[in-house]
Amino acid sequence: MPTLRICLLISILSVVTSGVWATDTDINLAPVIGILAIPSEYTEYDPSEWNYLAASYPKYIEAAGARVVPVQWDLPHDNLTQILHSLNGFLITGGSSAFADPTNSSKLTPFGQTLEIIINEVIKMNDNGTHFPLWGTCMGFQAIVCIIAGQSSGNYACLRQTEGFVKVSKNISLYNVSREGGMYAELLPEVESALNNQAITYFNAHFLVKPDIWTSNPGLTNNFTLLACTNESSGNGTLPVAIAGKKYPIFASQFHPEKPQVEWVPKQNIPHSYEAILSGQMYATFFVNEARKNFNSFNNTGINIDSLLIGNYDIVELDTASFNYIYFFKRAQSSPTVSIRILASSEMSISEY
Repeated sequence: MPTLRICLLISILSVVTSGVWATDTDINLAPVIGILAIPSEYTEYDPSEWNYLAASYPKYIEAAGARVVPVQWDLPHDNLTQILHSLNGFLITGGSSAFADPTNSSKLTPFGQTLEIIINEVIKMNDNGTHFPLWGTCMGFQAIVCIIAGQSSGNYACLRQTEGFVKVSKNISLYNVSREGGMYAELLPEVESALNNQAITYFNAHFLVKPDIWTSNPGLTNNFTLLACTNESSGNGTLPVAIAGKKYPIFASQFHPEKPQVEWVPKQNIPHSYEAILSGQMYATFFVNEARKNFNSFNNTGINIDSLLIGNYDIVELDTASFNYIYFFKRAQSSPTVSIRILASSEMSISEY
């Protein structure tokens, strides 16, 4: 595969930190990460009754030294906020649930409203002096981008159907600012070479963020640094695929750093090279280290943290799934309904559950 073209540096973007970032001497040695359980996408577990979480995400985070609490997306909002203030960081996974209302792009679906509450609460905690990191993977990347862009523009529909990013590994290249710190600060030369030339970064997405929004939307230009990009399959330009907050510890990747280490489903074409494993571990270690700067806890909530950990739940194997193992959870509430993105000939269409 040819070497990825060098990404154009967008000079207005730079790495900026704020006073909420903790010092290296402030370390929580027992961080707890919340991971969002999203609407089921499997016929065996009806989304009107079930939420799910791919087991690869907890494995990935636990291997980096954190404990994991699954957090259901349909919790009452007061309960969700309370849990967020007891966690040390939060991860929004990949998935197919729609967050923009398909009939009115100025509105969010109930699922999107939950995501917005999480994002807003993370920003509020950091504004109040509590370092709280947020990570979004694939759909999580899209949700963070589209919601913050939508808060600025009034339009949450920032995705387009894109060919060439389903079950495929690609080269990525770093913007120059990526080397100044953050998730790529400890990048080994041999891993960077593999990122550029050996297609070790795994994508599985039918929809991607529209390219023009990165420079036209002030919510994005003011709040995010672009860290890495990949070529469009058409060969016409590049697409940002990794970002970091300028003001807040909010990070996201369009690709799946968790899969090379822990997913072995046939026909998924997931890379498992030494460099692919090191790359995935780099992202997880970085994020968990950010969570170590947070000292929230469940100590004064009356809740026993051990009763919430992912190890209390059974895993399920499904022949139809793109994951080896999945956790399913009975929905916290029977309503609201959820929307799942499905492919159409041109625009996305929605199935309601």
